[in-house]
Amino acid sequence: MINTRVLSTDFEYFEPKTIEEAVSLLGKYKGEARVLAGGTDLLIDMKRKRIEPKYLINIKGIQDLNYIREDGGLQIGAATSIRRIEKSQLVKKGYLALFEAAQAFGTVQIRNMATIGGNICNGLPSADIPPALVAFDARVKIVGPMEERFLPLK
Repeated sequence: MINTRVLSTDFEYFEPKTIEEAVSLLGKYKGEARVLAGGTDLLIDMKRKRIEPKYLINIKGIQDLNYIREDGGLQIGAATSIRRIEKSQLVKKGYLALFEAAQAFGTVQIRNMATIGGNICNGLPSADIPPALVAFDARVKIVGPMEERFLPLK
C-alpha cells in the first residue's frame, strides 16, 4: 500500500489474514514492526514522530482475533473493538465492571476504533479496560512462532 503522507514516515504495510501470517511477519521484522488494530494510540505516536516503525502489521482483518464468546468463561479476541464489548449483552449481563469500563472509554468514535488488545498492550496507566479484567482474574493468550501460552493479566 502506498503511504498517503498523512503520516510523514515511510513504512511497509501488511494485512495478514491469519494469526500465523501475522506471527511470521513479526518474527521476520523483529523490533522494526508495530502491530496495528485500531490505531488510536499508534497512529498518534507516529504522527508526532515518537515512533517510526519500518513496518506496520494490521491485524484488524484477522477474523480469529475478533470475537466475544463464553466458553468456560468470557473470551474476547485481541482485535475486538471496545464498542463491540460495550454493545455485547453477554458482557453486560455477566461482566458488569468490563461493560462499565467500555462505556466510560473515550468517545463513541474512539470506541469504534480502539481494540481490547491495544488497550492492554500499550500498558498505559490511564487504560480503562485492564483494571476490570484484573478484577475478573483475566488471562491473556500470547501466540509466538514456537508456542502459545496463557499468562495472568495482573
